[in-house]
Amino acid sequence: MDSKYDVTITWSLCKNYDEACEFARVLYLHTHGDTPILWGKAASSWLAGKTREYQGLRLTSYYLERDRHWIDRCLAQGDHLYVGEVDREALKRNPSIVGDSVAWLIALYPTPYNRERLNVTPIRFRHVGYVPACLMKTDQEED
Repeated sequence: MDSKYDVTITWSLCKNYDEACEFARVLYLHTHGDTPILWGKAASSWLAGKTREYQGLRLTSYYLERDRHWIDRCLAQGDHLYVGEVDREALKRNPSIVGDSVAWLIALYPTPYNRERLNVTPIRFRHVGYVPACLMKTDQEED
């Protein structure tokens, strides 16, 4: 694959809405079992919670308190919420790398609730941390 970028994504698994409040400028994956359901991004905001400071910037939240029931209920029923933090070097090289990463992941792992973009930039990923199972299979196949 001719890739324009090399990006490391550090994955975390959120167990509830409160844990999701700890993340800003991230991408996320909602899964049912090992099946991707929805890719998303909070590229210039907190993933959840109230408006607050982040690295000197005042950021709003993507999922507000009114969304708590939706997130907590999905997780209580066995779904998973993975949050991916893009490495700082990649963010410095390309401030839109979070959105570019989500677009490429949607192209690689389509879901019922995301629309594929026609023009996406290939990205070579290194997944670390609590990696979603659907991504671990691909990483092992490439080794």
